[in-house]
Order: sequence, then C-alpha cells, then structure tokens
Amino acid sequence: MFPKLSGYAIKALRYLNTSGASRGARYGTITMETGLPTSQITEEICKDLLTLALVYMDDERVKLNDAGRQWLKAYDELVDNQIREYVYDNYEYALLRYLYHQDRPVSSEEIPRLLEDRAPKNTKGYASMNLHHMLVIELRSFIREVGGRNFELNAEGRKYVEREADRNQYNLKFKALSDITEGDELIKPIVPKDPLLSTGIYKEIILSIERSLRRLEQKHHLYRMFGEEDIRDYIMENLEDRFISTTLTRESFNKLGKTDILLRHTDGTNLFVVECKIWSGQKNMLAAIDQLMGYLTWRDSKAALLLFCRTKDFSSILRTIHDTANSHPLFGNFSGANGESSFSYLFKHADDNEKIIHLEIIAAHFPEQVAG
Repeated sequence: MFPKLSGYAIKALRYLNTSGASRGARYGTITMETGLPTSQITEEICKDLLTLALVYMDDERVKLNDAGRQWLKAYDELVDNQIREYVYDNYEYALLRYLYHQDRPVSSEEIPRLLEDRAPKNTKGYASMNLHHMLVIELRSFIREVGGRNFELNAEGRKYVEREADRNQYNLKFKALSDITEGDELIKPIVPKDPLLSTGIYKEIILSIERSLRRLEQKHHLYRMFGEEDIRDYIMENLEDRFISTTLTRESFNKLGKTDILLRHTDGTNLFVVECKIWSGQKNMLAAIDQLMGYLTWRDSKAALLLFCRTKDFSSILRTIHDTANSHPLFGNFSGANGESSFSYLFKHADDNEKIIHLEIIAAHFPEQVAG
C-alpha cells in the first residue's frame, strides 16, 4: 500500500528528486528551494517522510531513497491517468478538477506536464505560456492567484467543477495512492493490450477525432485559416501521447503511398490509418476511398476517412456521403451511425474479399461564410 502524502510533502519529495539535491539537502535549503512556509514545517514533513521510509538522513541532510522514487513514479502515473479521463475532450474541466483536489495553492510549474502540453494554443508562445494564459485569463473567474505565482480554486470554481461533474456525469473523485495497491489498474497507463487495436480503443479514437472536429467547428476564426493539413495537425494534437507503446505520424509511407495519419505500435505494427480530404463531391469521395484502401496492407483492419465540408447544405452532403459509401465496390455493411456525422462501415479488403476492414467516415462542417 502506498502512503498518503500532503501537497507539501510531495513538493519536498520532488525537490529531493532533482539533480540539485542529489547529495541531499538540509531543512533550510529545502524550505528555500520549495517555498514551504517555514523550516520548522519542513523539518516536520521530512521526519514524517523518514518514518514512512521514503527518505533517509546522511550527515544532517535529507536524501531520497528508492522507495521515495518509486512513490513519485506511481503518483505521477496515477495523476496522469486520471487527467487523461477528460483532458482530451474537456480541457477546462480536467484542469479545474486537478486544482479542486489540491490541498494548497500550486505554482504553474507544479501542474502536471500533461495539462501544460494540452493547454489550448491561445498564445504564440511555449506550452507553459498557454497554461499560464488559461490560469490567469480564460479561467480567472474560477481561479485565485496567491502570492503572485500560485493558484487555487475560488468558491465559484469549486461550485463550477461540482456542477459540471453532476451535469455531464463526470467522475469528480481524484484517487490518492493510499486508495490503491501497487498492482492496481489505475496506475497502469492506457495501452493497447496487443499489436491488434481492440474495438474499444478504436471506438475511443474515433470518438476523440469526432469531438476534436466538433470543437473546431465552433471556431470559425480558426478554421477559416486552416487548410486540409492544418485540420489534420489539429486532430493529431488531440491524439498524440494518448496511448503509450504507440507512435502517431503524419505523411507516412504505407504500401502504395503516404497516409495522412498513421498510428503504429512500437513494434512497427500498423494500428490505425486515416486519410483526410476536403469534400468535393461523390466522384472524389469514391477516389478517396480507393486511395485509402490502397494504403492498407493485408494485416491492416481499421481505418477512417475524414471529410471537411466547406459549403452549405451539410445535411444534403451527409446523405450523399452515406449513399456514396454504400455504392463503393468494396462496401460490405453499414454498422451504424455514431452521432449525426460519423458513420461506421465494414468494407472488404482490396486484395482479399474475405478480409474485413472497419472503416469510419467522419464529416465536419467548416463553411466559408457563417450566418450572422
């Protein structure tokens, strides 16, 4: 069982895990470097860590031991996996939920890297600047800045997180390491169990792509400047680092050409192939399906075609997309719709009619002109 630690104790452990503290550190140094309130509090925290056998003393210096490093690693894995529950689909909730469970104000440097990397790109600077923008500008009505560099939820922020969790049936709880044992699933990263992409993970990827496109549909100021490749890159930002033991690449060679998006297992096995196109009619859609099918090797079984529609009459286009898919020579069956603009099909492999391809066709509406 992993012991439960306070926020200040975790901060002390993190400092002791840095190269600057490789030789250990005295109480005063830890206080100065971490911003803990007083040396007396630091001494009490370190004595607790000593009792828990996470640190040891050497010539009046506190040093981190292997058990302390193991605790930090398990803690970071647990926190990241709980952040992953929502960071890709509702970033604001993921960030505010993290702050909701902190027992003290935290600096932006302490906020997990996953929340920093996934912060919406509202500035032209580094990821840390985007995170800071979210903390002090976008979410300022929910966050209180303490001492000029630390942040915590205010009363309205706490109410907002609770309302969002209730309204969307989100998980509000943030488990601590003391709630689980070392072998618990919660501290294991999300990973495909084998080089064949499971149906569950495939559906999760499709849902993530669809949600990314829906969010972009609401940002006319952004998508009006985007071409096909820019939209592709926007989607990839929401998929990268979501699964370990995988790599996500753009413009990758596979069989007869270069795929727009390719998800591979680290052993080199293809897991998921995606082609992106600007909608330009039935004939070109059939050609796009042919192109995508030409990229698939015999061992590939899951793919998606993303269609970006710039014109009006989107409902009519969706009907045409469905009819066109049904008319393709390799069409097998229609498996159902995932929302209003995402359709699941079973196609026959171009080189083997007994081999089944799961094909998702997702359309997004990015009209050049917006009413009003």
